Amino acid sequence: MEISPAGWLSVLGGAGQAAAGGSVTALHLLQQVLQQQGVSTDRSTVLAPVLDAISRALSAEQVDQQLPGLQLLAAVIPETPAACFRLNYMQWGGQALGLLKADPAGPQALLAWSILQQIFLRVEQVVEEAGVRKEASGLLQRLMQIAVPLLPQAAKQPGQGTVGMVEAITAGARALPPAARSSCMALDAFCRSVIPAASTPQALRSALAQLYPLLPRAHSDALSWETSMQQLLATLHDGLDALFMGLDGSDGSQQARASLKQGVEGFWSGGKALGQAATQGQADGVRACLDTLEHMLTCSQPIPVPLPATSIFLLLTRILAFDDSPAHQGRVPPSASGYRQLLGALPGLHVAALQLLQQLLKAGGGTLRPLHASLSRLVSDLLRRVAAAGPATFSLTSWLVRVEVYKLAGAVVQAAGWAAGRQMNPTAIQAARLELYGHPSGSVPATAETDPLAKIAPHKKRKRGRGKGQGTQGGSNGAADGLGPGTDGAEGAGAAALEPWRRETAVQVAVLQLLETLLQVCGAVIPQDQRLQLDAMAAHMASTAFAAAEGLAAAVETGARESLAAPLQLAACKALVASILAPAPHSPAFLPLALRLLRQGLSCPDALLSSLCSSALLSLEVLLQPHATPPAPTRPLLAQPPQGAHPSSLPTSYMGPPKDGEVLGMPRMITEGRAGGASMQSTIQRPPVTQPVQQTLPGLEVHAPAPVWGVDSSDSEGPMPEIDSGSDMDASAETSDDDL
Repeated sequence: MEISPAGWLSVLGGAGQAAAGGSVTALHLLQQVLQQQGVSTDRSTVLAPVLDAISRALSAEQVDQQLPGLQLLAAVIPETPAACFRLNYMQWGGQALGLLKADPAGPQALLAWSILQQIFLRVEQVVEEAGVRKEASGLLQRLMQIAVPLLPQAAKQPGQGTVGMVEAITAGARALPPAARSSCMALDAFCRSVIPAASTPQALRSALAQLYPLLPRAHSDALSWETSMQQLLATLHDGLDALFMGLDGSDGSQQARASLKQGVEGFWSGGKALGQAATQGQADGVRACLDTLEHMLTCSQPIPVPLPATSIFLLLTRILAFDDSPAHQGRVPPSASGYRQLLGALPGLHVAALQLLQQLLKAGGGTLRPLHASLSRLVSDLLRRVAAAGPATFSLTSWLVRVEVYKLAGAVVQAAGWAAGRQMNPTAIQAARLELYGHPSGSVPATAETDPLAKIAPHKKRKRGRGKGQGTQGGSNGAADGLGPGTDGAEGAGAAALEPWRRETAVQVAVLQLLETLLQVCGAVIPQDQRLQLDAMAAHMASTAFAAAEGLAAAVETGARESLAAPLQLAACKALVASILAPAPHSPAFLPLALRLLRQGLSCPDALLSSLCSSALLSLEVLLQPHATPPAPTRPLLAQPPQGAHPSSLPTSYMGPPKDGEVLGMPRMITEGRAGGASMQSTIQRPPVTQPVQQTLPGLEVHAPAPVWGVDSSDSEGPMPEIDSGSDMDASAETSDDDL
C-alpha cells in the first residue's frame, strides 16, 4: 500500500509525538498503524519510508513543515540499526547544525539540540568502529563552535533551549572527551557561574551537574579532577555559611575547611542575603552543588584520581549535624522568615547528605577504612537521635530522612564489618522497635493483636492525624512528595489515601533490611540478649506480614494496599531467614515458624517472594539434617586407571576410595573438556591417612561427627544440642583437612 508523503508526515508526526512522550517507540507505533491498514511489515521495512519522509520534511523551506520531521528524527535515532545509523548520522548532524547556525533561537532549535544529543548517545556505543571517532570528533567541534558563543547570553538569561544545548554538549563530551578539550575553559566558567546561582532553573542545574564532572576527563589529568573537586567542596562550605546564617558554630566549619588544600577558592554566587526568598535560593544552590558532588563521585575517569574522602566526610557531617537545636538553646536567628525557610529545606539537605555518604562508601571502597570508626559513630548518633525522640519522631523527622539513615547504617555495617555492627546494634534495636511497633519499648497496640491489617503499621492512625500541625519540617515532607495540605483523606479517596501506607512501608522495609544486614554480618558476635531481640523481631514481623497479606487478599478493594504490603513481606522474610542462618550457640528458636512461613510463601503470587522461599528452604535443609548425605550424588574419587585409559571409560570396578599413595583423578570439567584425558592426569599424591575413617557408602568418606562444644572424651554426661553448628572440632576430626 502506497502512502503519500503528506500522509506519512501526518502519521509519523503523531507517532513522533507519542514516542517523545515516552508511551511507546515510534517504530512500534508505525508498525501498529500499518497492521491496522492490512500491511504486515517488520522493523526494516518500516524504516525505509520513515527515513524518506524525514528527508522530505527537512528539505522543505517552511519551518512548520520541518518541525514534524525533526521531531520524528529525534524519536527514531535511538531505534535505528547500527549500520543505518553509521551511514546517516553525519548527514543528520550536519542538517541539525545548519538549522542552529541559521537561527539558534528559533522554534526548531530545541529539536535540533535533541537530535544532536541522540546522535552522540549512539556514537558512544559505536565509537570504537573504524572511522567513527574521527568523524564524530569533527561533528562535536562544529557543535562547540556554535554553542560556546551562546554561553555568555545563556548565563545571564537561560532560555528554553539552554537545557537542550547543555544536554547535547554533555552527550558529546561523554562520548568524545578529547574533542571537547578546546572548549573546557568556557564550559567550566559557565558551570561555575550558573550552578550555584539563585535564579537558575532546576532543569538547567541538573544538566550542568552532569556536565561539570566530564570536563576533567578531556585533559586526562588527575590534577584537573582534584582541583575541580576541591573547588566544589570550598563552594559548598561558602554556601553553607550563607545558608546556616552562622547558627552551626565555627568549630565544625573550621575543621572541615582545614581539610581542604590551602589557597583553594570556591565559586559560590548564591549571595549572603537574608530573608525567605534569599534563603530558598541559597538552599537550591547548595542542593545543586551536592548533586554535582554526587556526579563527581559516580562519573568514571580514564585515570586514577585522588579521592578527598576526609574532606567530603567532614562536609556531610556538618550538614547532618545542623538541626533546630539553636532555637531551643535560645539563639536568635538573624532572619526569622529565613530561618523558617531553612528548616523547611533542611530535610532535603539531610537526604542528599545521607545519599552522598552511601555513594562515598561505594566509591572509596577499602580506602575508607580509616574513616570506618567515624562513620560508625555518626550512624550511631543518627539512630540514637531517632530513637530518643520517641513517637514524636514521626512528626519531627521526615520519613525520607529515616529511610536514608537506615540504608546508610546497613551500608556502613557491610563496609566496616562486625565492629561497626556491634557498636550501632543497641541503638539500631531501639530505632527498629520504634519504627515497627510505634514505641521504643516494642509494645504492640491492642488492635494489632486482633486485626492483621493494623500490623503493617501499628502507629498508622497517629501518623494520619498529623495532617496540618506537624511543624515546619513535617510540612515540607508533604510538599516534597507532591501532596498538599489535607491530602490524607478517608481511605479509598485515591492515591492520596495510600500515601501513609507507602511511607510506612518504605520506612519499615528499610528497618528490616538493616536488621537483615546486622544478622548476616555480626549475628555471631553481638551479645546474646541483643541477638534474641533481633531474632524475636524478625520472627514476629515475618509472621505479622504474612497474616496481613492474607487479610488484605481476603478484603475487598485492597489491590493497591496488597501491592504495598508485598515489599514488606519480602523484607520480613529475608530478615527471618538471616536470623535462622546466623551462627548462634543454640538451636534456632524460630525454625518451625520459619519453615511454616516459607512453605506458605511458595504459593505466593509474588515471584520474588516465592523464589526467596524456595531458595531459603533449601538453605535450611542443613539445619534439619546436619549430618545427612548431600541431596545430589557426589562423584567418587578414582583409583589409578590403566595406562592410556580415559577416566570416563573406566568400569565401575575402578570406582572406589583411593588408597594411600595412589594418584587422584582429575576433575570432570578438565578430563572431559580436553582430548587425551589420560595424559592430563594429576601427579598429586594422596597423603597417608594417620587415622582410620568410618566408611558408610562405597566411594564416600564420612568422618565421625564432632561434638559442638569441643568437650573432652571423658565427659560423657550432659545433653547434646540438636543442631551441629560446627563451632569447634575435637581431636577425633583434627586430621579431616589433611585427609582431603
